[in-house]
Amino acid sequence: MHQNQIGKMRNLKNSSENSYPTRPKSLHNQFNTSILQKAKLLIILLGLVCFNAIANTGNPASASTNEGDMISSFTGKVDGCLIKLNWGTKHEIGNDYFEIERSIDGKKFFSIGKVAGSGNSITPVNYQYSDENIYKSDYFYRLKLVDFNGEYDYSNIIQIETGCKREGVTIDNVNIGESKWISVQVYTDRDIQGAQLVITDKNEKPLKQMQTEIKPGMNMVLLDASDLADGSYYIKIKNNDADITSAIFEKN
Repeated sequence: MHQNQIGKMRNLKNSSENSYPTRPKSLHNQFNTSILQKAKLLIILLGLVCFNAIANTGNPASASTNEGDMISSFTGKVDGCLIKLNWGTKHEIGNDYFEIERSIDGKKFFSIGKVAGSGNSITPVNYQYSDENIYKSDYFYRLKLVDFNGEYDYSNIIQIETGCKREGVTIDNVNIGESKWISVQVYTDRDIQGAQLVITDKNEKPLKQMQTEIKPGMNMVLLDASDLADGSYYIKIKNNDADITSAIFEKN
């Protein structure tokens, strides 16, 4: 074959190889930039999710925000000077117990009792608690739902009118929490100045004593119990060395 013809064929081959369309460099750079932007956005979103998960760890109030949704109903019924609380659950997941809290103004709540939960349940469960320490015409109640891992949430608040009038002096509740203090709820229908709170052993030997003033209505008194051994004790309210009322409690 003639040398000029061979040269022409090579030129045609080279031109045919270069004739396929190629992506413009500007479009190629835009494509790569778009991928990088999406990757950066994904990394930022993942970082926010991880941050929120870490921030909520160990925060009982925010870590268990949907627990109250498992309560299907929460009502109260008055029976003389007794209030019967009834509630039910739709289901339960890791539910350790319910703490019943009461308030006289709807703002400050105090624990008055505890009812064990059902742990894990896919079927409805009903519960009941009776409040016998009634001294006012109306009360507010709520439930504290506590999981096995310590996380908790609250139910809605209900208000119950009793129409019950109470007289006398009583020790309604003696509660020993995780701290060293004993909280004593004392009700009185009169002013007791110079009242004495005395803790004795089972043989009525005085172990601790403090003087306080008790006003009409419900009073909360705190006593240091850090040096009391486990066991049964009496707590008494005296005035002018005369016993007014007493109650027994356990420290364990």
